Amino acid sequence: MFRRSSPALRGLPKISYAEFYDAFTQEFRLAEYKTRQRKGARIGIAVSGGVDSMALAQLCSGLTLHPPAKQQWDFHFKAYIIDHDAREGSAFEAQRVRDRLFFMGLHPLIIRLTWPPSVKPLDLPDFETQARTLRYRALGTACRDSRIDTLLLGHHQDDQAETVLMRLAYGQRDNGLRGMQAHGNIPECWGVHGVHESGKFESVAFTLERLESQRQDLPSTPHAESQTRMLSSDRTFEGGGVRVIRPLLAFSKDRLVETCRAHSVRWIEDETNKDTWRTPRNAIRELLQTSRLPKALRKESTLRLARRKADFFAKSISTSSKLFANCDILLFDVRSSALVVRLLKRTMNTDVSQQSMENYLKKARIRAALLLRQMVNIVSPQDETSVQSLKYAVLSIFPNLRDLKDDSNRKHQPTGLTAGGVRFQRLAWPLSQQRPRSGHSSFKEPRPELNELDPDYVWKLTRQPYSGDLPTLTISPSVSDSHTLIAGDVAPPQTYPMSNASPWSPWQLWDGRYWIRVLNCSSHALVVRPLQASDLQSIAATISHDRWKTFCRFLASTAPDKVRWTLPTISECPNDRQKLGKVLVLPTLGRDGILDINDENGNRKVDWEVRYKRVSLGYLFDNDNNIIHRNRDVVTTWND
Repeated sequence: MFRRSSPALRGLPKISYAEFYDAFTQEFRLAEYKTRQRKGARIGIAVSGGVDSMALAQLCSGLTLHPPAKQQWDFHFKAYIIDHDAREGSAFEAQRVRDRLFFMGLHPLIIRLTWPPSVKPLDLPDFETQARTLRYRALGTACRDSRIDTLLLGHHQDDQAETVLMRLAYGQRDNGLRGMQAHGNIPECWGVHGVHESGKFESVAFTLERLESQRQDLPSTPHAESQTRMLSSDRTFEGGGVRVIRPLLAFSKDRLVETCRAHSVRWIEDETNKDTWRTPRNAIRELLQTSRLPKALRKESTLRLARRKADFFAKSISTSSKLFANCDILLFDVRSSALVVRLLKRTMNTDVSQQSMENYLKKARIRAALLLRQMVNIVSPQDETSVQSLKYAVLSIFPNLRDLKDDSNRKHQPTGLTAGGVRFQRLAWPLSQQRPRSGHSSFKEPRPELNELDPDYVWKLTRQPYSGDLPTLTISPSVSDSHTLIAGDVAPPQTYPMSNASPWSPWQLWDGRYWIRVLNCSSHALVVRPLQASDLQSIAATISHDRWKTFCRFLASTAPDKVRWTLPTISECPNDRQKLGKVLVLPTLGRDGILDINDENGNRKVDWEVRYKRVSLGYLFDNDNNIIHRNRDVVTTWND
């Protein structure tokens, strides 16, 4: 039901446009790659119709006329109304909200969530979880299709307190008690191309097309030239995606209510939020609104805890990033997803008093775990690697962090371990045998101090061998008649939304590491799956003897040992003769991975494009504000 606005009852101040401008732009600058600032940015707002999102919508509407915001940023907002379609009358309420947002000048669009047939959403035991996933995926896709890379959410102080208290109740510690972050990647959208850390080149292509249509016969602008260079640059790694910002985390719900009242904005009260039995969050919300909780668990205390944890982890992440920058990446082979890095000799100070050593060790272990997480994220097939899951790896790789009595002897350090879906191998590689590096960049990169590095060993990180179900993708034929389409004649589509007429498959994330799209010109479905030991026998029977010997040598150098069984292949579907299906190509190995992609008429049966997931090897900015990857000279790809 709609709640009518009424005069302020508690005397709380509304949120002024100046306050909101400061809170929003502080996070917007950080979210915009720290230094990039774009005038005329298009920004999305998630609106459910509740008081939180309606206050956010009103503040954004006022921001379009706020002099500092108008002069420096000139934001353009688009509101997305979420109709959960979970109760009767939700569609009518969404229409009412759209009418109000239209008069705010926010260009509203209703997104109605789609539930499976014959399902009553509110009867689902995990309704909140499923609704959250559907909601964020619908919002992310809508932003992608509208060329919007920043989405505002209406979470506020009270939501933060509820989140921290819920995580305490579920036994979370340390990192989890930071609560919600003011900005970050959009949740629940891992594997959605163009939404989660991907789609940069498609977005650049669209921007360039728009600039060219507007420019017509006028001279090229610096921005257009910058976009052209980016589009023609190395496409090994993905980037982009949709970011979320929570600009209201510093404000209480009471102030949001007063903001709506002051501007005569109506909002919807979801009666299900009052059912304490329905969800744990509802129960915690009701407890926080009473005096039944002990003082240490009340709103003010939980918010202080969240701020304290957030400050600690912000400093720890900064420290671990500096530690990672002082390590030396010797090799990152994108073809097999293998990272070789020489770590620092130690990650902690030695001149710490005995009295404070225990507390210091605890903090040092967290920083070391954050350091390892940066390395693991480069190779891991997982979406998130928790700090807690790296506890054993930290104590194994850094023996000096175990306890005060440990002598840090090398025999206490294992030669191999597994963590975060990644296999660690310690290899003997004396520093004296390390080859000098030559950068491809026009500027000199800061290099690690050799006397600070491990003089004897390096660590090689690869994807953990499969122990269960293998990751597979099925690619349907592009056309019914394989002779009407020839691979190479049809350029891959560059823009969203993906045209239904495009013969290319959509981008899909395979094994959490490789984004792959395929042009299947055969008359049968193809499968993207890992290379298997039994495939080698059929490959040997397919190619010539000399080609087989060359292929084996290349495979041994590119993906030795068990790593080769994590390589993706594009294969035919299984049949009576070949239980796994014939391997046509190993797409990440470049030309050397092409085995049998031509039919009897000499036409290519398949074409493909591969990009590695977004990783951070360190980056700088050039004079045109484009990102330049550091350590690019140690990266080996299928394009080399």
